[in-house]
Amino acid sequence: MSNMTYQDEARSYCSPDDEWQGRYAAERRAGSAGPTLGLPLAGLVAVGLGALAWYYLGPDLRRYLKIRSM
Repeated sequence: MSNMTYQDEARSYCSPDDEWQGRYAAERRAGSAGPTLGLPLAGLVAVGLGALAWYYLGPDLRRYLKIRSM
C-alpha cells in the first residue's frame, strides 16, 4: 500500500494551467525588476517630432492663420 495521503497526492499533481501561471509570474517578476525606458523614450520622441514639425510648418501655419483672419 501507499504511504501517501490524499493531500500529498493532491499536491503532487499539477495542472498545466498552474505550471503556466507559475512560469508567467516568474518571468513577469524577472522582467519588471529594473526601470523601464520605454515611456520616457516615447515622450522624448514625441517632443522631438513636435519641435521638428513646428520648425518646418510653423512659419507657413502662422502665415495661413494671418491671411485667414483678414
